[in-house]
Formats: sequence, C-alpha cells, structure tokens
Amino acid sequence: MRKARPTAGAEPSRADIAQAKRAARRFLAGYLTYTYGRGSARRIASVSGELRGRLAGERPRVPARERRRRPRLELLQSDGVGRERARLLAMVRDGERRYTVGLELARSAAGWRVIDLGR
Repeated sequence: MRKARPTAGAEPSRADIAQAKRAARRFLAGYLTYTYGRGSARRIASVSGELRGRLAGERPRVPARERRRRPRLELLQSDGVGRERARLLAMVRDGERRYTVGLELARSAAGWRVIDLGR
C-alpha cells in the first residue's frame, strides 16, 4: 500500500528548514554554555518561555574539570521538519566525549523556538 504524500502546502520549504536550523544553532550556543556551568538560562536564545523556566529550575551541577571543556556543535541534522514543528538532532563534542542532543521546535509569531529537549 502506498503512503499518501502530504499536500504541497504541508511540506516544508527550504527556508523553513534553514530557519529552524538557525534557531537551533542560536539555542545551542547559549544552552551548551549553560549546561557546562557557565552562563544563565536567561541568556539562551530561541527558546520558549516554558522551557527557559524549566532549565532555570534545573540548574546543572557540573564538576570543575568538566566546566573547563568547550562544547562545539559538530553536526545538526533534521529528523523531521514541517511548517509548524521540527525535530532536529545535534551532535556535540566537548574535547573528551561526543554526544547528541535532540531538539523539538515550534514556529511562533516570533519565529522558531526550541520547546523541548531529548525526544
């Protein structure tokens, strides 16, 4: 049985994908700094108010030896992008280890915002 293709209006444009990825990169720049014990949740860009509040309430405990590491985004790939929602997967390296961060984004009046992590 063939899967029905979405209508042309439901498929994301290249611009949709590029905008979602730009928002994810802005988010990761602040989020990765925050998770390594530097910076604050207030300085994370392209994040929903709800997620910012959750992050501020769950301040990471980072050992001093890990705090010195400098995380770098190595790869950002689309796991599914639509007109209103997007799932992206980021590969990060901090000099000692490599790991992934799942991002869930939603389009708002102000543009794409990260609304959840790790799914």
